Amino acid sequence: AALRKGNLGNFRVVGTETMESATLGEQKVLHFSRKQVGSHEQQVDLWLAPDLDWYPARILFKEEDGDSFEQVLEKVNRK
Repeated sequence: AALRKGNLGNFRVVGTETMESATLGEQKVLHFSRKQVGSHEQQVDLWLAPDLDWYPARILFKEEDGDSFEQVLEKVNRK
């Protein structure tokens, strides 16, 4: 519930990884993770791509009941 109230919590650095994308190719990413504990447990994993202006290359939300939601970056439009 804290996330819903605007508190982003503390993320920990998991490490540097390589992510393969059909549209963006191989990207080095920095993986962060946060697990909210309390009345509503939720884990959020975030992979940021430094070579793509730190856009989130992947975001994964996992609920305590096993439901999950994932977003993966497919395209970056630079002006």
